[in-house]
Amino acid sequence: MLAIVANLILLSSLSWAHPQTFGPLEFDLPEGWMCRASDDHSSLVCQDQKEGPETSAMVVNYKDMGPDDKLDIYKNQLAQPRMLKDGEITQPSEVRSVREIELNGVKWVEGVHLSSEITDYYTHYFVTAVDPYAFLISISVHKTAYPTDFAKLKPTLDSIRILTPPKTPAIVGQAPTVATSAGPEPISTDDLLIKPRDDKKYFTIGGYRILKPYALLGIIFVLVVLLLGYAILA
Repeated sequence: MLAIVANLILLSSLSWAHPQTFGPLEFDLPEGWMCRASDDHSSLVCQDQKEGPETSAMVVNYKDMGPDDKLDIYKNQLAQPRMLKDGEITQPSEVRSVREIELNGVKWVEGVHLSSEITDYYTHYFVTAVDPYAFLISISVHKTAYPTDFAKLKPTLDSIRILTPPKTPAIVGQAPTVATSAGPEPISTDDLLIKPRDDKKYFTIGGYRILKPYALLGIIFVLVVLLLGYAILA
């Protein structure tokens, strides 16, 4: 009985443990999503852990900002189709939208393509720069799951926060040059390091990182159940 109660408390605590930090970026994941670093640690790949076919994914990249990292350059690049090779066939993506948006006080460029990363997947590209970094976030969703999956990810987009304060406020909103003549390419970097969240705020239990306040509440609850059980049986 006590083991069941303890597991329920652990699961309840984990349901709150959704903030994800990757370098100078922080965002909240949807329920049931998890992230892992790419093999070369150059990006963070986030996906739904539900059973069945994968219909959506989010990839997060950042790099040192260069002299050509400008918002208007990236807008022009996202307005161009990207060439996607699928087997023996190479075809251009369909550019659906390019616009400026604002997320938590920072200007980003959003470009929407169909079949730019994977055939029959819509991909939203979000790019900006805040000195000293440039950022690229891409979200790819299969067109059959687009209305539901992208709606589920909308709160994640709204939660994106850049943790590093800008050195030069005037360049906030500039964006990196990451495209070739064929269209935008993912940001690549050789010196990217994954920076973990503040461990002082978490306990590690069974390989899971749990916010200390919720872990302490769980421990207190278990102790109360033990005392009540002892009082009843005594």
